[in-house]
Amino acid sequence: MLLNTLKKLPHNILFNKPLSLFSSSMSLQQDEAKAHWNSKASTYKDSYETLTLAPAITLANMLEIQKSQDIIEVACATGIFTLHLLRNLTNTKTFTSVDISDQMIELAKARKAATEGINHDIKHEFFVGDAENMSFIQDEAVDVYVSSMCIHMVPDESKFLQEAKRILKKGGRIGLTVPSKENGLMGLFLKNFEDNGWKSPFPKDYNALGYRDVMIKLLQDNGFEVRFCWEDHMKLPYYEDSDIDNQLTNGPMGGIYGGFDQETKKKVRDNVLKEFHEIKKQFIPFQMKTVAIVAQKPL
Repeated sequence: MLLNTLKKLPHNILFNKPLSLFSSSMSLQQDEAKAHWNSKASTYKDSYETLTLAPAITLANMLEIQKSQDIIEVACATGIFTLHLLRNLTNTKTFTSVDISDQMIELAKARKAATEGINHDIKHEFFVGDAENMSFIQDEAVDVYVSSMCIHMVPDESKFLQEAKRILKKGGRIGLTVPSKENGLMGLFLKNFEDNGWKSPFPKDYNALGYRDVMIKLLQDNGFEVRFCWEDHMKLPYYEDSDIDNQLTNGPMGGIYGGFDQETKKKVRDNVLKEFHEIKKQFIPFQMKTVAIVAQKPL
């Protein structure tokens, strides 16, 4: 979702409000965030969501999700991870999937209706809802809470975690992922933009949570017992120069890149491609780096 959001940066590289990624003054309010993700739902489903699946599956495995009976998934988007779980879970009784975007939820419902092999013994429901206020979920209702690439977008991380702790049973587990500070994809683009005079309009680093020690402290400060914290990657199928050009002109970077004059655009492109070619020489896939954490609500 971070990639899609940056596409909204205007061509003059200025805007009145920060986008719906960040905490406190950095994030949009609920109605604005909902409108943003509604506008991006189809693009996200068709272009980006499959890239998030592998790290989400790893997170689920580290949560020992197969053992859980009652699960909540927050920021389910258009449901690709939801359906993976519904096809593979065997011990689960209830499973709730939540997203702030009603358009995302509608696409997820349609995807579910067209999918074979779902375990229909699981009582599964989609809800449109706010991660900071899920009043439709009772206290201590779930034993696993899973949320990929979401907490860095909410207005108040602590409120998010306290709401998660409210609905988790004692001993229940929470699993989260965030973009890493050492973000290969975003770092490649944004470093070159900044080197050529772009000033970030965000009052805080866009991936400020993307360190292992920051995530560990955040969970501990909110009363969780950390079990695991690791770095992971989303592998991106970018191999040709044309893939990079598409990202610069038509992808999430277009709003920033489009604000440069022609001479600066050429300089930025040349520098990005030079670094991209060095990555290819090492046979390393282009990737977006993440930090993942699994913690437990005390007994």
